[in-house]
Amino acid sequence: MLKKLLAGVLAALIAGSGAGATMTPEQEQQQADQIAKDYVKEYVSDMRAEMKKGDLENLKVSYSKCSAEVCGKEFDLSRRERADYIYYYQVGYGCEDLNKKYAIMTTRDGGLKEFVDIMRDLKELKYDVIDSHDIDDPYETEINDKTIQVYIVNDQFMPRIMVSDAESGTNYEMWSDYTGESLYVNNESVYHYTAPRDTFNSGTGYKNNKKDSSTSSNKKKYNYNSSSSSKHKYTYSDPYDAEDYDNADDFAEEWAEEFGDGDYDDGYDDAYDYWENAMD
Repeated sequence: MLKKLLAGVLAALIAGSGAGATMTPEQEQQQADQIAKDYVKEYVSDMRAEMKKGDLENLKVSYSKCSAEVCGKEFDLSRRERADYIYYYQVGYGCEDLNKKYAIMTTRDGGLKEFVDIMRDLKELKYDVIDSHDIDDPYETEINDKTIQVYIVNDQFMPRIMVSDAESGTNYEMWSDYTGESLYVNNESVYHYTAPRDTFNSGTGYKNNKKDSSTSSNKKKYNYNSSSSSKHKYTYSDPYDAEDYDNADDFAEEWAEEFGDGDYDDGYDDAYDYWENAMD
């Protein structure tokens, strides 16, 4: 639907310049700019509508232009064909009085549970929109035989959502996938849960976007250690630090008793499988 809408916008722009008329470079640039802006505005509009289904009041979804360097942290730009007009946008999430909301929720019965549940739901809503728009590739169209590319940076390759307090800038991040979930406040872990081993390959328990390795092993894998669109470097909280081990045998020897509840033999195979899944 979005691409049909943009096609209509493009046709209207061309028609407005006069049938058969040759656009000046300035007119062509203006039309390309408008097409890119309309595309990202439609995406953000859908994201805002979806986020209203969540339970975090006053959540704002914003967008802004970003550099190729920022975009390159999520997309391998070196493998993309160059376009005549290229646009990079990033999407962010902010909320007024988020620090106060967090403080209030965490003092209620249940501790972090209420806040974690809200953030998890927002993350799932976010990926519903990401999946429907398929922004793992840039939007492409043409104008006067010139190619336009529009990239949207929205953590589509990482299973997380980050919401910032509008006043202080404090960042609240929720990561969740089939292995478990974690909550960070300004990079500090305040909550972590590891899913039971029998759910790791089931695709249940933690909603992920379509790049989840449990549903699409040939898609680009999550780059848990890559720099995100924020100024810090984030590492997915693996409680066993699987990446520190050269192979599954070394990992299994170290963690077999942990996975086997004290029984080395019972836990060895589970630990071995855990390392292989973590390295996929």
